[in-house]
Amino acid sequence: MNVTFSARHFEPTTKLQNFATKEISKIEKHLTGYNSCELILEESGNLKVVDIRLNALGTVFKARVEDDDFYKIIPKAVNKLEKQFRSKKSKVQSR
Repeated sequence: MNVTFSARHFEPTTKLQNFATKEISKIEKHLTGYNSCELILEESGNLKVVDIRLNALGTVFKARVEDDDFYKIIPKAVNKLEKQFRSKKSKVQSR
């Protein structure tokens, strides 16, 4: 999977980048074919925002989570994407 990582208004540490890519790789086990993923981390004061866009099954799946810590909200965003993807995949398989 092709993962594009970007950060707005701050410089991410390598530890944070590695954590984010590791969490996104959890979704990869469900995917087949060519897929791309865009991960955007944004910091505005105390508010941290994670925005993930995943292109798979001819659909763009989106998850956006806001809180005060990146290490808490990245897994939440990944879980949202997994739920959306499993729902779409079950609809495609049942038809």
